[in-house]
Amino acid sequence: VVGASAVARDITEQCEAQAAVLESEREYRTLFEASPIGMAHVDLDDRWVRVNRRLCEMLRYTEEELKEQTVGAMLHRDDMPTAIERRNAFLAGDIPRLEAEQRFRRHDGSYVWVRLQAELHRGPDDKPRYVIATLLDISSRKATEEQLRRTVNQLQAVISSLPISLWALDRDGVVTLSEGR
Repeated sequence: VVGASAVARDITEQCEAQAAVLESEREYRTLFEASPIGMAHVDLDDRWVRVNRRLCEMLRYTEEELKEQTVGAMLHRDDMPTAIERRNAFLAGDIPRLEAEQRFRRHDGSYVWVRLQAELHRGPDDKPRYVIATLLDISSRKATEEQLRRTVNQLQAVISSLPISLWALDRDGVVTLSEGR
């Protein structure tokens, strides 16, 4: 042996950084999957890319079935015009966050009311990559609102049909209702 040469480099920081990234990804995956709120990544072509278990339960689809759908194809037809308008404004950057209450078709054909919030995820080049969405089931709240609306309409019909004048005052003596013949 005439000679030997060796180069050593300390890669401790690089290994620690990689371990931290892996731990962060593991924590995110756990949070995503265990969330009590439906969560999804949606591509710019409106396709479900990644969905959590809660979203699958809410919409009554398997993960594979959802990935075969587009988000828009699952919306109630009455919600489509507004949804398309908002989505276009969102992707164009005219609105920073997409927020809506809309109906999604479940696998069995029924609809579920959801509160949708979406953020656009951009890459290092600042170009849109995908949408991160959360979907909260608000069906029971919508049913309660509808029942309240019906009750108010019924009471208004009864009050309007009375053959007398009727006033209601609040605690300060301000008239809050005035119906009369």
